[in-house]
Amino acid sequence: MATPNKLRLVLPELPDSPPGPDTHPHKAGRVVLPADATTEEAYRATLLNCADHIARNIGAIAEARDHEGVHQARVGLRRVRVAVTSFGEAFRADMPEELSERAKVLARSLGVTRELDVFATDMLPPVEEAMPNLTGLGVLKLALEDVRARAWTDSVALLRSPLFTDFLRNLEGGTPLSRRSDEIEGGQCFRHGLPGDYRTSLSQNSPIASSILSSERCV
Repeated sequence: MATPNKLRLVLPELPDSPPGPDTHPHKAGRVVLPADATTEEAYRATLLNCADHIARNIGAIAEARDHEGVHQARVGLRRVRVAVTSFGEAFRADMPEELSERAKVLARSLGVTRELDVFATDMLPPVEEAMPNLTGLGVLKLALEDVRARAWTDSVALLRSPLFTDFLRNLEGGTPLSRRSDEIEGGQCFRHGLPGDYRTSLSQNSPIASSILSSERCV
């Protein structure tokens, strides 16, 4: 079992944070391990690094509404799943399967905001440039801004929910996971890409939305 002093040695090496609320997106810091670190210490240090990576992007999402913060948080969640796959078999007491499933669901939930941003910034502009007079483009853009705002609100609510806090605490070695991974606040669990209500809102407001959405890419 890792001692507190030794765990401090294997904590992630992070850049200095500016004073006050941090609203900038952050990539993962390095994990620095001593030469005599045990497998358990490497596993715990990796999960601590993932938790820190995710937590350091909360301000960028909740305060700055920065799409790169969403991307980095999702990268952190994917790293949790990789860590569990790499180390988890030896540490069943740490509930690696539950951690992996929770990380997967949270990443997909935040992915809704990411996908709508990609739709608005990468997929729609080429259509608008190629067919500027296409009927319905203006209406679609208005509808898209509405659903993007809703998606951002949902993402912020998720980050401030007991579900998300519980997940981070468990990564940091705190209390066990206490809620099922499909119990995201408001009963919404976005397991299959863009949720139906967002897709319906866009499609109902513009006849060209369905054809664009049919080419939707997974990010």
